[in-house]
Amino acid sequence: MVVPRRSRVLVAVAVVAALLVGLVAWAPWRAEYAVDGPVVAANEDDGIALMALLGGELELVDGCLRLGGESVVWPQGTRWNEGQRAVELRDGTLLHDGDTISGGGGSLGADDPGFEDGGAARALGRCRVEGQAVTFFNASETVELTTG
Repeated sequence: MVVPRRSRVLVAVAVVAALLVGLVAWAPWRAEYAVDGPVVAANEDDGIALMALLGGELELVDGCLRLGGESVVWPQGTRWNEGQRAVELRDGTLLHDGDTISGGGGSLGADDPGFEDGGAARALGRCRVEGQAVTFFNASETVELTTG
């Protein structure tokens, strides 16, 4: 059976539209996040991963964590260790101001649909840099200390 060209085009458009709607509905900034001191971390692993390799120098600026100048959302289980003044990863690794780190995730812009009203914007609060992207480590990602 031969499928008419017009039908193939309509199916392709429908598939692309469904993917876009799914991305906006999933949007990581819509989730809720755990806040522990300056650490904002994923509450759960939704099984979806952004595919970039992130890295840079960790900075603690006015009580806010930054990676490459951007606000950071950490993997699930990350917390703030007040005694060490460090980010503590699930495996107990401590990350300090000035450490260079890397891990999988991505940066999402404040201009993405729904960002302003989402959980990430609320959790980051005053630490979010207005109009600037936010770095999201994947919820189940292993963040690595590359230099300390």
